[in-house]
Amino acid sequence: MTKNEVKTFMLRVKSYYQSFIIDEFKTNEWFNALKDYDNSEVNKRFEEHLQSETYGQYIPQISYLTKFLKKVGEKKVTPADIFINCSICGKRLSLQEQEDHYDRCHDIDYINWLSEKYRGKPINKDKYWELEDTAFYRAFLGTLAWAMEQESNVMKQEMYNNIYQDVKLCLQGKGHEIREDRAIEPTIINSIE
Repeated sequence: MTKNEVKTFMLRVKSYYQSFIIDEFKTNEWFNALKDYDNSEVNKRFEEHLQSETYGQYIPQISYLTKFLKKVGEKKVTPADIFINCSICGKRLSLQEQEDHYDRCHDIDYINWLSEKYRGKPINKDKYWELEDTAFYRAFLGTLAWAMEQESNVMKQEMYNNIYQDVKLCLQGKGHEIREDRAIEPTIINSIE
């Protein structure tokens, strides 16, 4: 809590308990005791104190307000606090960003592999990253459909078809509306570059 937050909090206590005295010394002491705690959590504990039939009639003690609260530095680490590098592109990401990034990065890497295999050259990956989700998924499915047409091996065609169907189902499960059009822009790779 900041010093201003502590002052505001003490005024809040005073509004419920008129006998609560605020002076400079007490403000400094309360600030020293509360500075390492989160303002919203201390205020929540105060709300609980006010609702208590047993203790609500008494001015809250700092020990009650901070009991079972973790200091800001002691709080659990969240996925947003942990950073890793993408195993495909090497980009530094928070653990929270990792899942969405990895799915897109993997798909772009696969499109690139198909392009190198059937066109003999890589794609411009940055252009694929710039696409909004719907356009990207259309491009991905279009590329899979295109790869099926390029492949003469029936087993590989079936494999691409299975991937196409799996991706389509996955996207529908995520709420994306996908057209059933195998010829989604057959020159999709060229149009994105």
